[in-house]
Amino acid sequence: MKNKIVVLDFDGTLTQVKEEAKPFLKSFKKDYANLLSKDNLDKEWEEIEKEILKNPEQYGWKDKGLIIAPAKVDDYILASVVAQVLLDKYDVFKKDKERDEIVHQIFRQNYLKSKICFKKEAKEVLEKLIKKLPVFIVTNSRPDAVLNKIQVLNPLGKEKLIIYGDAQKYWLDANFDLVPEFIKIQGLERKIYLRRKRYYDVLNQIWEQSSVKPEQCLIVGDVFELDLVLPAKLGCNVFLITNSQTPDYE
Repeated sequence: MKNKIVVLDFDGTLTQVKEEAKPFLKSFKKDYANLLSKDNLDKEWEEIEKEILKNPEQYGWKDKGLIIAPAKVDDYILASVVAQVLLDKYDVFKKDKERDEIVHQIFRQNYLKSKICFKKEAKEVLEKLIKKLPVFIVTNSRPDAVLNKIQVLNPLGKEKLIIYGDAQKYWLDANFDLVPEFIKIQGLERKIYLRRKRYYDVLNQIWEQSSVKPEQCLIVGDVFELDLVLPAKLGCNVFLITNSQTPDYE
């Protein structure tokens, strides 16, 4: 069935995360040093990062204690995983809810310090898509920060873009039974969890407002678990933007 709308992820899909995350990482590390009453965490951070990258399947970004995205897929997620490992090491914020709130709060406040660094083809691709179809951006990032970056890119037709920020694609809800709890895929030992209720709510709102079915919707993203696995299970067409850090199993 022909696609009638396009839903784009933002970070890593339209932007160059490795470059834009540099000022974010500097400030993010400093906040965790302050949280743990340390002068700095540079050495520990580097050691933990090396351990994660050596054994990537054993680590991941967690929600409610469950891995919801691979650790090494981009620098934002890797930083969040290092932070979670540090909290384990120092045995603080042990309750899942408390920890999740701390991690997300520190992430959100530092995301505003990211550089603006789009992929070279981002403007052209956006303009071509906007000419053909309604285009939505659905992202975990702050909507105000994303809107500011789009204004700087200044694609023709930018006023037609609809941005849904704070989508919480990572947020699991065991009571959301429209899809199975998890799937297993070849090449990955751990489970991939599907019940991302808040992400579904955003997508469903878009489908209802656009009067389209999931199978008439193309979802584009760079992290299979966060962006694509749930929509694919719901019947959407999905497209994975790969890079040098994309795991082979994705």
